[in-house]
Amino acid sequence: MKMKLMSVITQWMFALLLSWHLCSLADFFYPFFYTLLDISSHIDQFAPQNLYKSGFALTSDSERFHLFSEIVSGVQHRCVLFGEISYFNGVKWETLLRRPEVIHLLDVRHLIDLFYFAGLWCGAFFLASLFYLALMPRKRTFVVHKGLKHRWFWRVSAMFVAVSWLIWIGPTRVFYTLHEWVFPSDHQWMFSYQESLMTTLMKAPDLFAAIAVAVGMGMLVIGLLLGLIKRFLIDWQPKTSVKQTSR
Repeated sequence: MKMKLMSVITQWMFALLLSWHLCSLADFFYPFFYTLLDISSHIDQFAPQNLYKSGFALTSDSERFHLFSEIVSGVQHRCVLFGEISYFNGVKWETLLRRPEVIHLLDVRHLIDLFYFAGLWCGAFFLASLFYLALMPRKRTFVVHKGLKHRWFWRVSAMFVAVSWLIWIGPTRVFYTLHEWVFPSDHQWMFSYQESLMTTLMKAPDLFAAIAVAVGMGMLVIGLLLGLIKRFLIDWQPKTSVKQTSR
């Protein structure tokens, strides 16, 4: 039972890692959410109110996409220095981020490092279990489980309930609570639109909620595919005989 539980946990943790990584390669679909959430109008409204930076409202959509991509590359360890991310304010090049924001992004990078470390270990455990299922000697049978559809129904239902519960609590409340848990208490992590172009660029926390949905949907698809692969290795054998079970 413990091994089965561990297999399920590592399967979904690995699925979450793969979904996150794939979404990061696509910059978490920022151009799509930029239009969906009307971030352009949001920037036009709040960028001029910034107390420390000027001229950000003059940037083009493509420049904003590039700036967000630079931030993603930075937290994903792709040779980007946060302090060097800059935009042209109409007169000169100006750094996008203030020092408290740089410190926060370094904290985010460290958290993502831990996530990758845990996710890769889960992936190694899950892949090892697949090799074990594929190579271990056992009786050659093809097993048809009558209860297979029911198990998948309850698994998907449980995930739907969990997502519904998070939506009911509210993504903003979840966002703030998680930040309080994972970041150092003496490091600023909440930035108003008037003090942070990064927050304005991301229309936080709205964009984070959209990204969470995208990553969650990716995790669901990948997790189900991994589960099907595992079930295939458990159940599939050359069609020498057929047994009916009612698990």
